Amino acid sequence: MRLAVLLLVAWPVSALAQSPARIAAYRAALSEAPADAALHAGLADARGEVACPPGLAPPSLGGVRHAVSPLDLLALSVASALAATAGAVGRKLGRSRSGGAAVVAGLVGWAATLALAVIVEVERRDERSRPPVVVATPATLRGGNGPNFPPRWPTPLPPGVEGVALYRRGGWVQVVLNDGSPGGLVGWLPEGAVIGVADATRMTP
Repeated sequence: MRLAVLLLVAWPVSALAQSPARIAAYRAALSEAPADAALHAGLADARGEVACPPGLAPPSLGGVRHAVSPLDLLALSVASALAATAGAVGRKLGRSRSGGAAVVAGLVGWAATLALAVIVEVERRDERSRPPVVVATPATLRGGNGPNFPPRWPTPLPPGVEGVALYRRGGWVQVVLNDGSPGGLVGWLPEGAVIGVADATRMTP
């Protein structure tokens, strides 16, 4: 949470007045504190200022990573350890008839904690391999990395539209936009028209 706040504070005040920069700042902060409710509320507020074209929507920030915080995992782990320990001690001393159930509950809690931690890590790596980008200036989404390729969307994308970066090539970035289809709407935007391209490290062959 502390790093997330520092990221927002460090962002230029003049830039924060603009929706694309605010969205990029909140997305960067949420990459460090994905379950922070205040950051989610701030992102929702910034998204509300964007005139997103009909048919397009901001990417969903669902999943375990954005619902379970490290403190939640720690609390579950500690509770599981206490339950298992109390149950084991109670059975050893013969003072608890439910000691076995407590041990089982503790072991189940540990297993759940481990499973959630693995899921969070997988989601984190996937998010890092497909970093978010935000349209900063009106730009036409094209079918290839050049101005001569046909448009993939009928009108220029307004500032604030969010996507996911896939590749960079020749000053262009390939992005996926959320149009409701299973694979999303894939196209190319000039690097200078988006914020966040620096994190898209994968390159086309």
